[in-house]
Amino acid sequence: MIGLGTYAFFWQHSDRAPKPLSLIDAFHATRALDVGLFQICDYAPLEAMTDAELRTAAGVARELGLRIQLGTKGISPAHLEHYLRLAAVFDADLVRTMVGAPHAQPSPSEARAWLTATASSYEQAGVTLALET
Repeated sequence: MIGLGTYAFFWQHSDRAPKPLSLIDAFHATRALDVGLFQICDYAPLEAMTDAELRTAAGVARELGLRIQLGTKGISPAHLEHYLRLAAVFDADLVRTMVGAPHAQPSPSEARAWLTATASSYEQAGVTLALET
């Protein structure tokens, strides 16, 4: 399946755009292109959204028939649990992340421990945790 995501709309989301695109606007633009997958990745406004705003955005994605995936940086257990909760809101079946993040650079043994601590939650929820470089 071909998809788009927040990176595809990077400049349109920025404050440099005359009228910055919201997440919901990006969902509509994606559907207008007849694309059915959207990845919300490294999108800072997601972290500031209220529960109501998250539910509204997720509802719009469902109404448009968009499959949602999430992307982030970092594998600390608290961070990954937060993204698992976001995955539940958006019915996302994949969370993509990197081991290192601006806020944490775990050692190999820390990374193994952190992933071990979180993996079962993802498995039970049916959400794939995809690691990249």
